[in-house]
Amino acid sequence: MNNITSLTTLKQQSAYILDVHVRQGEKITGGFGKTFYKAQWINQKNSPIVLLEMRGNKANVEAILYITLHHPHIIKTYGLVEPNGHRIHSDSILLLQEYAENGDLGTLLSTKYFIPSQYVLLEIFIQISSAMIYLSENGIIHGDLACRNALVFQSHPHEPKKNLVKLIDFGLTRDDSKTLDVKIDIPIRYVATEILHSQGQSNYSEKSEVYSFGVLMWEACSYGQIPYDDIDDDKQVEKEKLQGKKLTQPTKCDQNIWKLMNICWNDRPSDRPNFEIIHKQLQNIQNIQSSSVLS
Repeated sequence: MNNITSLTTLKQQSAYILDVHVRQGEKITGGFGKTFYKAQWINQKNSPIVLLEMRGNKANVEAILYITLHHPHIIKTYGLVEPNGHRIHSDSILLLQEYAENGDLGTLLSTKYFIPSQYVLLEIFIQISSAMIYLSENGIIHGDLACRNALVFQSHPHEPKKNLVKLIDFGLTRDDSKTLDVKIDIPIRYVATEILHSQGQSNYSEKSEVYSFGVLMWEACSYGQIPYDDIDDDKQVEKEKLQGKKLTQPTKCDQNIWKLMNICWNDRPSDRPNFEIIHKQLQNIQNIQSSSVLS
């Protein structure tokens, strides 16, 4: 089934109409072919929602992924939205998604609105790794794993099970070719070195995602610090990563978590664990620490 046929089918199965089912509000944020708007259900009292407008020749593929993926730690997409006379770009697609009022993990950590214990961070890592197992099983590459792409729906600094995060933004997803068309799209501070070697044109795999997951863990344990923040220029970051520069251990970072990060950053992709192994290791660390909570 091609993308056009798939999108047509999805329109028939899960279409909402502006000003009939939902009402569009003010713009929240936008960039890289995406714009988010506040939205409100009409005649319903359901969970908070946002309207996502996506543009470009890859919008169809991403829209299909959003609608067809179902996992407790991946953003829920209710369906496509018919513009109903509203002016939008000719190549735009509108999607209705759940809204995380708390925002993204990276912003919450860096602004100190959320200061979780490392025991809580472990739970967050377990949730994200669970989502990544699901994506890997479905042959999907996220391509931009970072704290900014984990939305926080529930948060508690000391009680792990009172936290809920979900992955968003499959802007770099390639479920078939696993390639990128433009190198500027590459999140240089987060991607594996084999992606940099290939200039973003190949080598995307579960193991390259594992490398980025290690950086995500580092970012979270550093409470939102940007990787390689001592270097302003991304080109210089790329150069030094290719020369072997690695991130240093965060000040407050459990030794077992630090060891796992380093395994994720092995130069050879084959030496990195898959997400199933990572998930189990994180659960083991959590079990070990259950009687003496990490500070």
